[in-house]
Amino acid sequence: MQRSVKHTTSIALTTLALACAGLAHAASDAKNSQASASAGTSSSDRAMATTAQAEREQLEKALTGVKTVTGISAKLSQMGYQITAINDADKNSMEYEVVKGPHSHEVTLDLSGGQVTDVSVAANLWRADSTKLALEGKKVQAIKSSDFSDRRFMPAWNAEKQALQKSMTPGKAPADYLSQLQGLGYTVTSVNDREKDYVEVEIVKGHNSYEVQLDLNTKTGKAEKVDVTNNLWESDATEAALKRRGG
Repeated sequence: MQRSVKHTTSIALTTLALACAGLAHAASDAKNSQASASAGTSSSDRAMATTAQAEREQLEKALTGVKTVTGISAKLSQMGYQITAINDADKNSMEYEVVKGPHSHEVTLDLSGGQVTDVSVAANLWRADSTKLALEGKKVQAIKSSDFSDRRFMPAWNAEKQALQKSMTPGKAPADYLSQLQGLGYTVTSVNDREKDYVEVEIVKGHNSYEVQLDLNTKTGKAEKVDVTNNLWESDATEAALKRRGG
């Protein structure tokens, strides 16, 4: 998703590995890679996550206690949010995608007898095209579709995430993880926050995108901690890869 204007150039993974701190010695590991990736920091999840989480907590608190769907819509508008998509709407629940500035959230309503009984606000992992346009600063009409429902896709996404996390054991150089990810069928689409002690990688497989965060030992250049998490601020290259795969 284009949450900020990014002037990045696609480069071969070999060049990408060389550009990452501590990877020069491992260039041969990625030599024959056919993947390409963009490099930059404006899509860094770690850099933006704290602000987004605080905004979700504030929004959930503001919506809690509103008893009607009409009231929820009015409150969202009052707070400056666009409702960009309505997913999985039925008599028991509704799922909104909402946008304000660079952030998109998923608002889920539990319903009973037409009344709102519970509200939760979470990260929006599968974004409708209207949501992506709104994140570019455009006014949009909310679409109605279950094709982007987080509730629908989350179980399979979580299972894949857990398997990937288990396979990404600490103690390796960043280039080794890039090669491992390719071997597992992932496309490395972007590398963000290339620091001596930290590298953040965006990956795509099928319609799923993940972020692999490597905390590095500054002396050895090897990962002391590996986290696989959601990829909320996707680079242009990640967006393009998902589009090609129908994600």
